[in-house]
Amino acid sequence: GVLPQSFVAKLARSNPAQEPNNAPVLLVQGDVDETIPLGITEALLSEECAVNTVPTKLSAYAGKDHDTVLYAAMGEVVSYLTARFANQPAPTSC
Repeated sequence: GVLPQSFVAKLARSNPAQEPNNAPVLLVQGDVDETIPLGITEALLSEECAVNTVPTKLSAYAGKDHDTVLYAAMGEVVSYLTARFANQPAPTSC
């Protein structure tokens, strides 16, 4: 669907890719999410990759929506954080 202009303006103001991050980023996204469509997260990934010197990774989960992706991604999130605390290099989608 089409997003209301007021929502698009709010996203622009709160875009985390306005400044470089100082730590790696993991984005998890359901590919059937209607709250925040995958295309928006893919656009954020592109912006993050353009401004960051630290890795940014996007993992899209097939058949998952805005809520169910949280449960589906739990194992990946725990593994990702465990690896960061173990000083292992972060994966990237950039």
